[in-house]
Amino acid sequence: MKISERIFKKIILLCIGTILIAFSCVFFQLFTMRNNLVKKLQTDGEKFHSSAVELLKKNGNENASEIVSNYTAIIDNKLNTIAEDLFVLKTYLEDLYLKSKPHVSKYDNNQVFLMKDVDMNDVKQEFDFIKSIRDLIDNMSPDINTSNIIYVSDSGMLLSPKDVDRSSTASIDRRTRDWYVGAVKKGKINWTACYNDINTGEKMVTCSVPIYKSDGTVGGVASKDITINDICSSVMKTNSEFIDYSFLTDNTGDFIVGSREGMILSDVLNEEVKDKLLNEMQNNEGGFISDDNIMAGFSSVKATGWKICVILNYEKILKPAQYIGESIKSTNVLIQEEIESKIQMTNIIVVILLSIIILLVFYITKKITDSIVNPIKLLNEGASIIGKGNLDHKIEINTNDELDDLGKSFNKMGLDLKKYMDDFVNVAADKERIKAELNVATVIQESMLPCVFPAFPNRPDFDIYAAMQPAKEVGGDFYDFFIINDSTLVFVIADVSGKGVPAALFMVIAKTLIKDHAIAGKTPSQVLEVVNNRLCESNGAEMFLTAFMGMIDLRTGKLTYANAGHNPPLIYRKNKEFEWMSTKPGFVLAGFSNMKYKDEEIVLDKGDKIYLYTDGVTEALNVNAELYSANRLKIALNNATGSEETPKEILINIAKSISDFVGEAEQSDDITMMLLEIKDRKI
Repeated sequence: MKISERIFKKIILLCIGTILIAFSCVFFQLFTMRNNLVKKLQTDGEKFHSSAVELLKKNGNENASEIVSNYTAIIDNKLNTIAEDLFVLKTYLEDLYLKSKPHVSKYDNNQVFLMKDVDMNDVKQEFDFIKSIRDLIDNMSPDINTSNIIYVSDSGMLLSPKDVDRSSTASIDRRTRDWYVGAVKKGKINWTACYNDINTGEKMVTCSVPIYKSDGTVGGVASKDITINDICSSVMKTNSEFIDYSFLTDNTGDFIVGSREGMILSDVLNEEVKDKLLNEMQNNEGGFISDDNIMAGFSSVKATGWKICVILNYEKILKPAQYIGESIKSTNVLIQEEIESKIQMTNIIVVILLSIIILLVFYITKKITDSIVNPIKLLNEGASIIGKGNLDHKIEINTNDELDDLGKSFNKMGLDLKKYMDDFVNVAADKERIKAELNVATVIQESMLPCVFPAFPNRPDFDIYAAMQPAKEVGGDFYDFFIINDSTLVFVIADVSGKGVPAALFMVIAKTLIKDHAIAGKTPSQVLEVVNNRLCESNGAEMFLTAFMGMIDLRTGKLTYANAGHNPPLIYRKNKEFEWMSTKPGFVLAGFSNMKYKDEEIVLDKGDKIYLYTDGVTEALNVNAELYSANRLKIALNNATGSEETPKEILINIAKSISDFVGEAEQSDDITMMLLEIKDRKI
């Protein structure tokens, strides 16, 4: 072989070897980068998808808890309204039994219905002095086509606003019914278990309350039926696409009603998930459950112990996260396809370059490698930055090819994700704004009540202190005290039905009216009568309030007071103990117009104290649903009161006693207290 041939062969072999080595290096580098990029994209995509899922689950749990809390509040409000109506009737009847004096009524003996074996001659005397409750029942039950309040006496009488079939009434002794027996046994408001009405077939419950005579024996039971549909219609018919199903169970866990007619819980959940949900509801007052099979929230109805549960549409709640996962997967597939395409193109270019001299091969190979590797590096780095949460990062490739399109797709995905996250931030901002507005309302309400103590530093003859702790940001309780004519101290404490902003607005109106008419020189009973009529004139919300008002002549010690359905105060005589004041509670304010109230009088001496409070004190609940109670209040007052304690120190001790009793339980009602002490002056 000629030397030229050998040189040519060696040069050819050297060129081919060089090109093969270069190709192998390029291929290995591309393969390694491809695998690293795919792995990085998959890992970061999974992390981002998991974060989105957890965020959506958390938001879904919060929404579920908020929805069921609103639902239970609606149901509790309806049930409490019924219970309050019955309590009004109870107060009226027990007052009749106490006085044993008949009221004028338009009803005669033909409009009372008797149980079997009961003769009118035996019950006529009782009927004569309680028959006026028919007037009250008629006013409280205006629609005769719906279930109304009835009263069954222990002697066998039935008084109802509806016409009742006499033969049916005589054949059925309603004193043996569950609602009658249960109320007598319980001694207070009683709710029956859910049952099917024998006439209509509808599911119903009955609320009943025992009525006691002056000697402490049972006079009878007042009751009212209500259908489950009336209770739950507004919370079971929801058009929200995110709520899949809602249902109500009784206090034993048995199913009552669901949001879809004809559908029970087994039609919505499999047995394992259903049993898990019911077990959580049975063992807890409220909460939520969330896993890969269900997202639901539940809460308890305080009046009856029922549980209401809302099951969210799991797929719709997590739909944004599913969209994110699918976007990441499709983007990864496109990137892998582009990388494979570029690798194949590189192989072809390298084969063609076998005929080019070695220096040109190196030059071209480097250019080709740079043109392929650099965009991939940018995509890799950009994917890593976006995966770490920097959604504002822009990937700039500027190759005007498919990789450039991929970079733009990454940028668009980052903007879409940022917009989605911003929407979450806006929702949170709205919640904070509402919270700030309620805080302003709280400050305004606090400023309307006397809050500077000592209230009258230049008056050594008495001391007074008061405090209010609302259950929500604003409350319906209020107190007030002021001096007129330089010698008369006026004080009042009141409790508006309900809580929150509506109760606070009603409180402002009532407080203003009471003070205006007290300053005009009226007695407590006259003030309450005028204020009651004014409140009844435009009470579209059908709210009411209880109030206790007193006027004390600081020269003589004579205290004139009147009660509008409020808790009786406790009085402390010097060197003795707190005892309940004798007071005759009148009807609540804003219930019925033209109601009459009675002034009562006592004389206070030096060292005497009067403690006033709202039912948020005695009805404070601990985690075991136990009441603080009037007896516990009386004991705490006597323990906190001595010869040196000021009204402020006594109320602080009572507040601590309530707080220690309630513990971790949520405050259920506004807590308001006031204490007046007669001091240095000799009366």
